[in-house]
Amino acid sequence: KRPCAILQNPLSSHMRFLQYLLELKNLTESGNLKRDLTHFEKDSSTVSDSVFQLLDGLITFYRNPKLPFSRFWTEAVGTLASLISDYNLSSHILKKCSKKLEEFEKTLLHAILGNNHINQFQVQHYASQSLVTLGSCSLLRKSIISLLLSEVNGFADDLGAINQEQASYDVSRYENIFYLFWVLEQLLQKETEGGNTSSIGHDDQEIKKFLQKHDETIFQLSDAFPLFTFYLWRVGILLNSAQIETLKNNSIP
Repeated sequence: KRPCAILQNPLSSHMRFLQYLLELKNLTESGNLKRDLTHFEKDSSTVSDSVFQLLDGLITFYRNPKLPFSRFWTEAVGTLASLISDYNLSSHILKKCSKKLEEFEKTLLHAILGNNHINQFQVQHYASQSLVTLGSCSLLRKSIISLLLSEVNGFADDLGAINQEQASYDVSRYENIFYLFWVLEQLLQKETEGGNTSSIGHDDQEIKKFLQKHDETIFQLSDAFPLFTFYLWRVGILLNSAQIETLKNNSIP
């Protein structure tokens, strides 16, 4: 009986915390987050382990998403963002789960760009919304923006080569890239909101590349891909505004 008890304890702990995770969305909306998290701070490893397990489940789902979507998935992502935003828990969670979070972000990105099935736009919608929800946490926003800009930069390079060679291109990938633009706009708008910045600066390589090639890319691709360059222009404006906001915040004594 004793070995069974050893096996059951971690499982029951994760199940109890999973139930708490599903309820946490309501707690955050009612303003009771700080009060109700205090008893979990004493056992941060249980919290981190449970978040790790939850991320594993989300990654498995988004690698092969099934329609229709359950409310569980959106609530779970919202719960993750709330937990990582909590001052007392964020360091414990990120210490154990940072790599798993990166894997989840990349899985969401692949779910958006790799989806070429007819009438599967719900997948892109929910995956995009999940990235926005994660990016509502300032601790995660910078890495998500950098990840998305990396994909946009690479796609802009591909379109430049296609334009020069007058070659054909992947229509599905072209259509799906606009979901990334939408996510970027949402996250960059959050950057301009007072007190909610993630310190986006010129030190990020993908941001530097995007801004350095911004005007040239728009000039080269505007005739062949006007909608793409229009969104490049919009993101460029928001990115510059976000950086100005960061400089303002850093200059405040």
